[in-house]
Amino acid sequence: MIAIRTALATASRAKKLFGVARAVSQTRTADPQKRQRAKRALANLLADARGIPMKMGQHLATLNEGEAYETLVTSVEPLPLEQIQQVLEDEWDFPADTVLSELHPSEAAASLGQVHRAQRHDGTEVAIKIRYPDIAQSVDAELRLAGMLPQIGPAKKWGFDLNAYRQMLKQDLDRELDYLGEAQRQKTFAQQVQIPGLVVPRVYEELCRPGVLVQSWESSVPLSSARQWPHAQRLALGQILMRTLFTSLFVTGEVHADPHPGNLGVRRTSGRSPEIVLMDFGCTVSVDPQARLALLKLISGCCEGDGTDALGCLVGMGFDASKLNDISEQVPALCQILLEPFLSNQPYSTKYWCLSERMGKLLGELRWWFRSAAPTSMLFILRAFSGLVQQLETLGVMLPWRDVLVGTLTPSLMREVEAYESPVLVEKINRQTVGFDGLAKYLKVRVTEAGHQVVALTMPAGQVTELAEQMPDHVMDKLAEQKICVASMIDRVCKTGLVPQELFSLESGKRSYRVWLES
Repeated sequence: MIAIRTALATASRAKKLFGVARAVSQTRTADPQKRQRAKRALANLLADARGIPMKMGQHLATLNEGEAYETLVTSVEPLPLEQIQQVLEDEWDFPADTVLSELHPSEAAASLGQVHRAQRHDGTEVAIKIRYPDIAQSVDAELRLAGMLPQIGPAKKWGFDLNAYRQMLKQDLDRELDYLGEAQRQKTFAQQVQIPGLVVPRVYEELCRPGVLVQSWESSVPLSSARQWPHAQRLALGQILMRTLFTSLFVTGEVHADPHPGNLGVRRTSGRSPEIVLMDFGCTVSVDPQARLALLKLISGCCEGDGTDALGCLVGMGFDASKLNDISEQVPALCQILLEPFLSNQPYSTKYWCLSERMGKLLGELRWWFRSAAPTSMLFILRAFSGLVQQLETLGVMLPWRDVLVGTLTPSLMREVEAYESPVLVEKINRQTVGFDGLAKYLKVRVTEAGHQVVALTMPAGQVTELAEQMPDHVMDKLAEQKICVASMIDRVCKTGLVPQELFSLESGKRSYRVWLES
């Protein structure tokens, strides 16, 4: 009987996954209106499927794929109260009214469970997260289906270890399905990451079970509601979010890696001080102390423009040394792009980051080689940073990343970073130390008219990949007249590793233009 039920569950999930796959292909149409309709249809399919497909949709919402996927974190239809209350009482093994005076219908359904507001007999308001019935079997069926998928496209060509990703996904979902483990992680996070303005709900351990998590009810509104708040309050919210990520990543080594909009809220105290309420600790990732030091050393070396071994730091973070060796000359320039927000003490606008496009311009198809060299855990770290970027853009604020990071680190940790040495690579890796000391730090643009400077721009050197988009049309036309191909120039500059050099000078009417890379 169990085997039959398992087979039926697998077949049912396979049918839904096939529908999702077909809907995904329809979102790639060139027609914007059709694409948006397809995204909405896909969001509905993902919500109906729950489990892994719904988590995929929530990840799309985190990556700022537009309003179509926001329904996956704001308006998914919860299961009826009567159905879910039976699940709760089965987990507790006693009637709910023994503990609760009120249990309200859910307004917050997620991929693996849903949350109900309730009140205990002593008047305490609590939030009760209850795991969906049979969701564990559904997830297990999806994981088996994922194991049957062949390697295709970039995964096959560039040697991605899909088995490692599947294993990582299984471990992550096993953790998310265990609410007792989540309760302990939430309690530990609250103890270790104490940021002014950060609120982590209190866990009532005596009422938690493998499929039930009970915590204090913390009233809040979605982050998007803060768009109308005064700039100073939005800036304070951004500071809380950034300090939370930096503290958890670099100081405690346990990162909240599920930053989709449904997992945090905002509110203001009676004194109008803004607060962030951080919820759902099902998906957290542990970061090895040596990997943390390697990343901090890489950031420090990139900021200082010194001889820090960029490739060695990446290997210390868990990257595959043999793969990185094939792109070693581009690694420092690549790190400049990846770490650009940290390169200045000034507030950084993330709208200029454009990571995917700029990596493509620097490495071409070898960007897949770099991604395949990364450890599987890097996916969660990137997701956490992607979430932070979207949150800052939602708030409409810019922050000085480097200053916030330095203010987060303890003196003892900074000494450890200074003393950190990259791992000694095996002899078969034929390479020289590749540092940042030979790279340009800045892309500079100067425009003069009648001997007077009228424009003076200084940008991170990595912005050279976007030079064609930044130049006025009449300048691009003039360059074309002089047979200067900007695309070829950018390609040449990227391949040489963004070293200091003159890019071009020209006269256009009464104005003179000069663009160069400077250390």
